[in-house]
Amino acid sequence: MLSPSQNAGPGLRSVQEFWNLGHAVLFFLMGHLIYSFSPGLFLRRLRCQALVLGASVLAAGSVIELVQAMIPGRFPSFSDILVNLGGAGIYLFWKNRNKTGKKTIPYAAIACIIALISWPFVRAVSDDITAIRQFPVLADFETPFEASRFKSDTADYKITSQRAFHGKHSLRLRLDADNTYSGIFLHYMPRNWQSFSRLGFAVYNPQSGPIRLTARIHDTAHENLPSQQVSDRFNKSFLLTPQTWTEVEIDLTDVRHAPLERQMDLKEIFAFGVFVTNPAKDTTLFFDRIVLK
Repeated sequence: MLSPSQNAGPGLRSVQEFWNLGHAVLFFLMGHLIYSFSPGLFLRRLRCQALVLGASVLAAGSVIELVQAMIPGRFPSFSDILVNLGGAGIYLFWKNRNKTGKKTIPYAAIACIIALISWPFVRAVSDDITAIRQFPVLADFETPFEASRFKSDTADYKITSQRAFHGKHSLRLRLDADNTYSGIFLHYMPRNWQSFSRLGFAVYNPQSGPIRLTARIHDTAHENLPSQQVSDRFNKSFLLTPQTWTEVEIDLTDVRHAPLERQMDLKEIFAFGVFVTNPAKDTTLFFDRIVLK
């Protein structure tokens, strides 16, 4: 809930993950308040303190996430609750640092908690730096964290060395036949595409027959609309030849003029996605070398 709008910034994760660490600070302070209002808690065994503090944090964190779920454009996050517990855990061990026989134990526990809750931020910073260095390549899956630039609720995906169009790796996408639209979106990327004329990517179709794949591109203005009409974004379908790589190129002039009542802002591209409509069965595709030209 403390995180900034996901529509802000250059489409990189590090700022969002940094703000997510604010949960740890908030619940560290909450731990201080709990001990301030219940001084007798400190006199109890560490296990009892942990149970009381953990239950309080879980209750408060769950209420925050439920409220967040009621706000349009915001979503509850289990990882936020873990960070909440981490912040309270840091206070717990700091408060009890002089009560244990070995004083290194609380400090070691604090260090471990900090490392665990900071890992998403460290990973995001690492891949954001890689993404900036790679640009205008948006993803070529040769580094370990590139899959985290993508989002999908309708398909499974992972980096694989099973096939590759460029380099040694690609992204394997398993489309779910139970979903009307099964696909994936690239969200975390540099958003200013105005200096380029084309978007290219390669897809391998291992099936015995062709597959019709739809590419979708929209900007921040479209993302902020209460009703995201198809007529306000770019959609185009491509036929994937069976058992070979298909190289797809999208003219960004077509993208700019895709909305019916305005021009798409190529300086603020919010997401690029691909999906298959009504897949007849669970289907696997491989994606590689997504690049602006």
